[in-house]
Amino acid sequence: MAQSIANWTGLRTEGRKQGPPFYTDADWGSGSGGLQITYVFQDPWGADDDTDIEYVYMHLWGLHGTSVLSAAQIADGWSAHINRFIWVSNERARALMSRGVLSPATGYISANTHSLRIDAQLTTEIYGALCPGMPEEALARAELPIATTSSSYATHAAQFYAVLYALATQVDPALSGREQSLWLVREARKFIPDTSKTADVCDFVLADFLANPDRNDWEATRDRVYARYQLNAAANGFIYRNWYESTVNFAGGVAALLY
Repeated sequence: MAQSIANWTGLRTEGRKQGPPFYTDADWGSGSGGLQITYVFQDPWGADDDTDIEYVYMHLWGLHGTSVLSAAQIADGWSAHINRFIWVSNERARALMSRGVLSPATGYISANTHSLRIDAQLTTEIYGALCPGMPEEALARAELPIATTSSSYATHAAQFYAVLYALATQVDPALSGREQSLWLVREARKFIPDTSKTADVCDFVLADFLANPDRNDWEATRDRVYARYQLNAAANGFIYRNWYESTVNFAGGVAALLY
């Protein structure tokens, strides 16, 4: 439910502020693209362009009697059900499948030039929900689905989210909300290679959050993420590709969880 609310609410501002001036808390309740920036609820709920792929994976588990899908099963499932309202790496992977290319080759950057984008980290969290308290099992089952549309640090971001979902049931309910979030981020970070750009993002956002004396000033962290990974990316040893790349979206996700 929370994921559906967040996905549909976020669509009202998605991609509208790719640089300063960004939205702030003051914009909540105002207009964006002819719609009010507020929570979106539906009855019944519709799928969106992220969870619909997760629903397909869940369908395939039942169809094939296994949660460890083969490359052929993934390709057949995508071919049957994932053909409209897909973009970027998902769209490219689907096109490659039509030519007979199977996972993980559909996520190789040599074949899929969008494999460093956000796609995989939005479509595979369900594997963490499938394996509560078992992050290693979640990663084992999600390995090929994640590789279907991602590579390198984008793969690591998707793995981070799957681990978060798996660990959610293990949070100590006696902790404060802040401490619960810190525990989740720190534990999931252990699964990311230290050399990954995703690790750099996680460490940067976490450090900035902890150094911020104002727990409500998420905008300050957002602005520093922009400065490090977008505006001054080259000076910091990075490449900024576009607003739907893995890096800046992952940074936003970690900051949102913490704040």
